[in-house]
Amino acid sequence: MPYSDADREQATLTLTPLKDHVKQNTLKFITGQRPLSEFDAYVKEPGRQRHGQVCRFGQQGVQGVRGQEVGRTTAAAGLLP
Repeated sequence: MPYSDADREQATLTLTPLKDHVKQNTLKFITGQRPLSEFDAYVKEPGRQRHGQVCRFGQQGVQGVRGQEVGRTTAAAGLLP
């Protein structure tokens, strides 16, 4: 597993407000409480800025998994002790 307990905790602290913000505004757009003409502004809102943190966190996890796969493949090929 590429994520430590601290990584998972940080992800939860980052994702929870982002998910809440997205859910609340999605509902507003669907129900017409917020016009679709505001969608571009919504994407730039501070609550959505955490999206970059989430993407970086995911990329780090993928890189960790790839590193583990490389290690297993190399070991299986007899290239690592």
